Amino acid sequence: MTSTTIGGYVEQHGAALSRLCSALCGNQADAQDLYQETWLKVIRFIGQYDDERPFDKWLFTICANSYRNMRQSAWVRRHYEFPSAEHKERFFDSLPGGEESSEEHLAIAAGIAQLPAKLRTMLVLKYVSGYSEAELSQLLDIPVGTVKSRLHSAKQQLREILQ
Repeated sequence: MTSTTIGGYVEQHGAALSRLCSALCGNQADAQDLYQETWLKVIRFIGQYDDERPFDKWLFTICANSYRNMRQSAWVRRHYEFPSAEHKERFFDSLPGGEESSEEHLAIAAGIAQLPAKLRTMLVLKYVSGYSEAELSQLLDIPVGTVKSRLHSAKQQLREILQ
C-alpha cells in the first residue's frame, strides 16, 4: 500500500473514527491517543487487510481492540473533560436537541463513562456508530447472543446510574 492509499483511507474514514474514539474514551486527550494508535496499527497491518471486507469495519475492529487493550492498562481516565468551554459548546451543539438538552447529554455521557469497558463499547458502537447486532458480532468476534446480552446489561446499568 502506498501512503496516498492510506491518506485516502484517513480522509474517507478519519471523521467517523474520531467520533468513535471520542465516544469510547470520553475525553479528548485519550481519544486522540486512541485515534493515532488505531492509524499506526492500520499502517503496520495494512498488508493483512482483506479488501473484500468493508474497510471501515476492519478499521473499527482495530480501534475497538486497541481501546480494550488500553483499558487494561492505566491509560484511561474515567471522566469526561473538554479542553475549553468552546469545545464543550461545539460538542453539545452537534448533538440532536442542541443546547436544550446539553445537561441531559452530559449526564448520559457521565453515566456511560461509569460502565465497564465492554458494556460501554457495546453502547457506543450500537447507538453512536449505528452498528446492528449482527455487525457487532462480526466486529468484536463474539456471538450475537453475547452482543444482545451485553447491550441489555449496558442499558440496564445505565438506567440504574442515571436514576
